[in-house]
Amino acid sequence: MKRIIVTFLIFSCSVAFAFSQDSVSQIDTSFFNEDSLDKVYYFFDLAKNFKNTNLDLAVFYNKKALKLANRIKSPEACALTNELMGELFQKGNNLQPSINYYLISARIYENNNNLKKLAGVYSKLGELYFGDNFNLEKSHTYYDKALGLGIKTDNKDLIAEIYNRIGGVFFYQANYDESLQYYLKAYDLWETLNNQEGIARSLNNIGEIYRKKNNLILAYDYYRKSLEINQTIGAVRQTAVNYENIGMIKSAEGNTAEAFEYYQKSLNIYSENSFVDDKLQILILMGKEYLKINLNEKALKYFTEAYNASKKNNDLDKQAESSLGLSNVLEKVGDYKNSLHYYRIHSQTNDSIVAKQKIDQMAIMQINFLNDLNTKELEIKENQISLYEKQQRIDLINFRFMVFVVLVIIIAAVLIVVRQRLQAKEDKLIRHKNLELHKTQQELMQTELKSKDSDLVNFALHLIQKNNLLSHLKEDLKKLAQETDDETSKRLRELIMHLKQSLQLDKEKKEFQNKVDRNYAEFFSRLKNKYPSLTKNEERLCAMLRLNLSSKEIASLNNTSVKAVEMGRYRLRKKCGIENNQELSAFLNMI
Repeated sequence: MKRIIVTFLIFSCSVAFAFSQDSVSQIDTSFFNEDSLDKVYYFFDLAKNFKNTNLDLAVFYNKKALKLANRIKSPEACALTNELMGELFQKGNNLQPSINYYLISARIYENNNNLKKLAGVYSKLGELYFGDNFNLEKSHTYYDKALGLGIKTDNKDLIAEIYNRIGGVFFYQANYDESLQYYLKAYDLWETLNNQEGIARSLNNIGEIYRKKNNLILAYDYYRKSLEINQTIGAVRQTAVNYENIGMIKSAEGNTAEAFEYYQKSLNIYSENSFVDDKLQILILMGKEYLKINLNEKALKYFTEAYNASKKNNDLDKQAESSLGLSNVLEKVGDYKNSLHYYRIHSQTNDSIVAKQKIDQMAIMQINFLNDLNTKELEIKENQISLYEKQQRIDLINFRFMVFVVLVIIIAAVLIVVRQRLQAKEDKLIRHKNLELHKTQQELMQTELKSKDSDLVNFALHLIQKNNLLSHLKEDLKKLAQETDDETSKRLRELIMHLKQSLQLDKEKKEFQNKVDRNYAEFFSRLKNKYPSLTKNEERLCAMLRLNLSSKEIASLNNTSVKAVEMGRYRLRKKCGIENNQELSAFLNMI
């Protein structure tokens, strides 16, 4: 019941505003007790009602609806009012705010998983970029997004609509074969859905393709089929478009009288239904037709009417076209002074159009840049958080491992101090710790088999750290062996030999190399194809360099000298023909 009352009020307001715009401030909303969704949709419906007749009034009411929707924090209402605001500003050729409002509504629809509405907004953005700025790349991008969502939600009507619009993009590019394919796809879908309006649109568009290809018979046939459907379903504007198109066919065939009959039918419909833009277009078209057959007086009449109406509506494109038509007519009748006057208006209007397009393009570029920048900043922040969390986990693992190693060193020092008295216990503890260490290494190896390249780095760093620690421990034991008695010195030498064997890390090194071989199998294959003279060790050196290991780390990992690693890098550069100023690791990462 409340919805009926609101509809009645909207109708009453429409009648009132037809007489006076001053009545805006007199709209009574006292029947709404408080801010509510009903009040939002009341203003929203008013805005939609005035969308095609009074753009300023539509913006006024939708701003009220948008403000109220934000106040009551209704995502659905916020999305709808932002979307309508985008339409209104697009209709007024104010592109920068139009794009902003569309993007806001798209974000809300996306957050609420309203894929159908989101696809509709993407479609409108595609239409905006195509219709006003002819940014075909952006237009294609948004149409593709809308098409993807249509396929995802199995919305065949939306899919057909996007096919139809993509066909329009190709039509503008004069790629008529590609355009025809998309128009036919749209036609097939709409025919499956028995969507008569869609079928009529497709037939008209296919007729346009054949008219552009100068196949007038086929074009006329499709226009007539489209006209029959539009007349049956009462599609007034599309009926007028069909009349206009058939008129152009008759004109191309040289049947001027019949062409003007169709033009007049089209003009009558546009005038009766206040289709201002379409009316301007047909007036200019009729002016050109009369000029072509030298009926200059009638041409002057239609161009003058089009010029005055376009000036009143601030339609720069039609103003430029109609002023040029007036200049041409006046030149034909010998009124050179006024002809020059209108030609100057034509030039000035064209300059204004170009200037406005540049401003719009700059505004759109700025919006796109800011949107891309915000997206990138968000991605960077998310990556930083992820990296920070990973680093914390790595630091914790390293800390635990360092604690473990320190405990091993402390236990070894205690065993040396207690000497022979605790020899048996010391041997047992060492065996126990070696067994525990071996078990830990096996667990690390199993875990690292499932990891990616980052785990290889961790594994390598683990081996390097352990190698370094054991090397330091070996040196300390050597010094201690020189300062103790013979029996203790003998025992220490045995420990040194044990550490020396541990330093070889044969099993772990082999496991690491096998892991490198598995993870970098494709890389080694590409490297071998490109540089077949490389040895197996040189291939593994390449893999370690791809892991961003330093020469010192590689030397420690392979239990060799830094100088030997540097020589290996030098030979690698020579074999691969790498410039001295180029980073070796960067070069390998590109393979």
